Amino acid sequence: MFNTCSIIVVSMLIFMGCNLPTNQPAKDISAKVTAEYNLKYKEALDSIEAAKKWIQNGDLICRTGFDFVSQSIQNFNSTDKTYSHSGLAFYEDGKIVVYHSIGGEDENPSENFKKEPFDSFVNPKRKVGFGIFRYKLTATELDCVTVQFKDLEKRHVKFDKYFNLQDDDKQYCSEAIAKTLKKCTNNRIVIPITIKEKLKIKNKGYEHLKDKRFEYIAVDNLYLNPFCDSIKKVKYTIGYAKP
Repeated sequence: MFNTCSIIVVSMLIFMGCNLPTNQPAKDISAKVTAEYNLKYKEALDSIEAAKKWIQNGDLICRTGFDFVSQSIQNFNSTDKTYSHSGLAFYEDGKIVVYHSIGGEDENPSENFKKEPFDSFVNPKRKVGFGIFRYKLTATELDCVTVQFKDLEKRHVKFDKYFNLQDDDKQYCSEAIAKTLKKCTNNRIVIPITIKEKLKIKNKGYEHLKDKRFEYIAVDNLYLNPFCDSIKKVKYTIGYAKP
């Protein structure tokens, strides 16, 4: 039988055991992950600043994100599945902005054609990386592209979630770029169309495209052609969204 002293000792050990800082290792891991993220985030911001010197008016900017929608749209590409979205960059008041067509409740609920600061467009908190590409345009063609593409934003042209190439009232990102290039180069630059006989897609909001014959302008079609040069590619080392 335990005596009184033994009972007191056992009770103290139980009390101390219950109050040990068992969550300390978890805190240490969390702090380490956060510190590592912050370091890689700063590296990503530095890479964005370094890339800006390569950008000229009318450059094609492609990107991809961490989200499931981005990963699904990457699979629309036949050859290079790196990117899922695109826009054209221009200098305004000494700063780079990207004009692009995008939908989505989180990024653009209005679905109006959008003008966005370059830093936001390639934000490493949401994106994996980006690429800079340049079309072989004459000065006159570039002026036309600038006016025509910016006009889509002024007219609040909506994002086309049906990906209908026969209708210009609504346009998705690569469609808007391809049609602008075709018009401003007088059919000299015609971006290829990709055809899938039976589209496999599970994204909410795009169920209407499932298992149908699908003709579309994939993002990789925009730059994998003789009319476009690759200028700079950046992939962030973060590899995941902010913890």
